[in-house]
Amino acid sequence: MLALVADKGFSHEEDLALAPREPSLDFHAGGRCFSQLVNFDAIGKYFCSKGGEALVPPKHFTNLNLCAFIRRNPGDEFPTTRTAYREALAAFGPDDLFALMSWLNAYLEKISLPQALPLLRLTRWDPVVLVRLFPVIAPQARNANAERKDLRDAVLSVWENHFPLNKDENVLAFYCGVILLEIRFFQEAYEMFRKSQELFTPSATTSYNLGLSCLGLGRSREALELMREACNLDPSFEPARQSRFKLEDQVRTGELELS
Repeated sequence: MLALVADKGFSHEEDLALAPREPSLDFHAGGRCFSQLVNFDAIGKYFCSKGGEALVPPKHFTNLNLCAFIRRNPGDEFPTTRTAYREALAAFGPDDLFALMSWLNAYLEKISLPQALPLLRLTRWDPVVLVRLFPVIAPQARNANAERKDLRDAVLSVWENHFPLNKDENVLAFYCGVILLEIRFFQEAYEMFRKSQELFTPSATTSYNLGLSCLGLGRSREALELMREACNLDPSFEPARQSRFKLEDQVRTGELELS
């Protein structure tokens, strides 16, 4: 048996001396769940007492311990497993990313699009990072030229990593749609906004953006229907009202033929 574990805690017995004398609980999600530091050293000693092996991080200070515990038959060595573990720990890992993002967090508002793309790549297309970068990326996306296709690929890669823990995290679909719309990938934007509608209740903003996507695709009839839908959902939403009146006026004067 191979148990792979990642959590906060202590991997070395001597580090326990630095821990508080009384275990403490950290509460999350408004008190609906809690966590505490894990004694990986004790877990490792258990596996070793059963003839197994404990692979723990060599560094003593880390926000996230990545450990491997092996239960084996007499004579089994698993040298390839040990090598793979050492190579994984030597590479840039999640705990390194947490440390770097903690420092970068104060500077994200100033980041440029050519800097945001490598950051997303470094995080292996982390949805949380894209949500954090969205207020910076969206205004710059409209003027993207050389980065346009790379940004499209980044957005789609992030979406593939979307595993929401609660409904609020489904906002990612809308954010992805906005970025794709800004860089004129209308079909991909349309699909993202449809997903956003499925995950959330319909909204005037989403219907409006769906309408803009349809205009980009040359589907004027559907665009007009979506603009009317947006107005029905929120009569005070001015961008949808203006777009609706403009489309209806173009149809009335013959400037636009519904397709």
